Amino acid sequence: MTDVMISNLERDGEDRLFAAHGHAQLASAGAMTMMCGTFEPGWRWSTDIAPIAGTASCQTRHLGYVVTGSMHVKLDDGTERDLKPGDLFDLPAGHDAWVVGDEACVLLDVSADATRYGRAGATTQPDDAAMIQGQIDGMVGKSATPAPASST
Repeated sequence: MTDVMISNLERDGEDRLFAAHGHAQLASAGAMTMMCGTFEPGWRWSTDIAPIAGTASCQTRHLGYVVTGSMHVKLDDGTERDLKPGDLFDLPAGHDAWVVGDEACVLLDVSADATRYGRAGATTQPDDAAMIQGQIDGMVGKSATPAPASST
């Protein structure tokens, strides 16, 4: 039987608080995982997440969309870019990032790697098996519910 899986970020999601300056909500529905991160002014990965992750730079790949605010990213190789409202991005593992300006930066991230974001020892594995396990780990205790059957 085919089914539709539905999950709600606010109702079913896991809220992960940063050391300061924001939080992220994660939820999954079937193979889809989404993180909505709210990064407040003053947020910087190296000060707000590094103490949680225990790594020198963010080791999570992000596939996302900027809803509001701006963020500056610096890759481990020195490459720097700005992310602004309306931007789609594919940000590789190995970076620092920080909010630019006085407005919170809200990002949507659909990378399977996002299930590891803001957790101790959260490193990205390069193989598909690890990404699948990350999705499973992210769903533990957070089950998506099938959509109600239509009566029409």
